Amino acid sequence: MHKSVRELEAAMAAAVIERRELAAMIGTMRGKWKQWEWLAWTGSATFFLGLLIAPVFARALPFGWDGQIAAVMPIAGMPEVPW
Repeated sequence: MHKSVRELEAAMAAAVIERRELAAMIGTMRGKWKQWEWLAWTGSATFFLGLLIAPVFARALPFGWDGQIAAVMPIAGMPEVPW
C-alpha cells in the first residue's frame, strides 16, 4: 500500500514538473512571437519615416548631392521634390 502511494506521489510530482516546463516553453514561444511582431512594426515605421526625412537631410548635403538624391526619390515612390 505504501509503495503504491509513493508511486502515485512521484507521478503527481513528475506531472507538476512537466506542466511547469510546458508552461515555460509556451511562454518562450509567445515571447519570440511578440519580438517578431515588434521588429516588424518598428522596421516598417523606420522605413517610412526614413523615406519622409531623407529629402530634408539631402538638402543639407554638399557638392550638389541633394539633386542626385532628389532624382532617386521618384524611383523610391516619393513625389518629385521641387529643388
